[in-house]
Amino acid sequence: MDIVQTISVSYRDTMPEIKGEVTRANMPAEWDAAERRRSLFQHWVEADYEIVDGVLSWVRDADEEGGGYLPMATPSIVGDFARLRVGDTAMLCAFARRWGSLGYEDVAHRDLSKVPEWTYGDPVAWVWAHVAGIQTALALWKFWRERDVDALAQFLNRRRMSRLRWHRLQKLDQLILDQRYVEAQRQLEAHVAKPGRNGEGDSLVIVWAEESRIVPKFYPRDHEGAEPWSFAWRIIREIINPNLRGVHAALSPYFPKDPNESIVAQGWDALISVIYRHIFEIISSGEVEECRECHTPFIRTDGRQRFCPPPPSRRESQCAMRFHKREQRRRARGDQHA
Repeated sequence: MDIVQTISVSYRDTMPEIKGEVTRANMPAEWDAAERRRSLFQHWVEADYEIVDGVLSWVRDADEEGGGYLPMATPSIVGDFARLRVGDTAMLCAFARRWGSLGYEDVAHRDLSKVPEWTYGDPVAWVWAHVAGIQTALALWKFWRERDVDALAQFLNRRRMSRLRWHRLQKLDQLILDQRYVEAQRQLEAHVAKPGRNGEGDSLVIVWAEESRIVPKFYPRDHEGAEPWSFAWRIIREIINPNLRGVHAALSPYFPKDPNESIVAQGWDALISVIYRHIFEIISSGEVEECRECHTPFIRTDGRQRFCPPPPSRRESQCAMRFHKREQRRRARGDQHA
């Protein structure tokens, strides 16, 4: 079973109930977890989001109030992001209503020379490129851990293509810079919907996003090397490492009451950077578990954990609830046939 499964889930049903800013009083568990990670920086979620002309942005005339949460204390965001299905814009809007904007503007405007105007949202093609890259990195990491050579070879063969198709994909980043967002979205969705067939070309192409850029990386066969795991690890590093730059040391946003309290914190400039930070910890930490329900890896904080962590303001994992309900139905059917 693939490490990232597409499952039907209503993110509206699992959204945090907290409105306004997060405090220790209204979200004590999340606050304590964020303190342990030295990152009390909050991310604001608007009341509603929509996709207009190929850009995901918040609805400015929404009646409801938004709310905040602490992204560094909620690694379950990785599972929700990795389960997005490229092309499913309704699922993407639901993800944004729960977790907020991914922060294209903040990432892109590190280099103002590359972006002529403010985008005021996340280009959908850019989001899909991050989804595709993260799904690739997690899948390769799973094959590497399990030493499944056949699965690795099959995965890579599906991503072989002709040089002509590769040249077409190279235009995606320029389409974003030219603000031709809908065209970029359609091209990327078409590429993911129709991956390369075995034997279509002699070149391996992996698509991901590197900060604000869409990267269709070309790997000739002779560059793949004789050792498959070394090559797989190279791809994982090339996807993850550049996207960690947005997480950095910073002074804590809260004034320390005690001079002996730590004033150093983990700062970040975009939510997408936090997602990659969580993935980095999943890959690098020895305390990693694969969810029994959705098979997404997560950081285990308790030896008894077998499911993805619960979302903010919830005590029970959504995956655990689905798993146990299904088991209850299965046992009930068994009793009826007994």
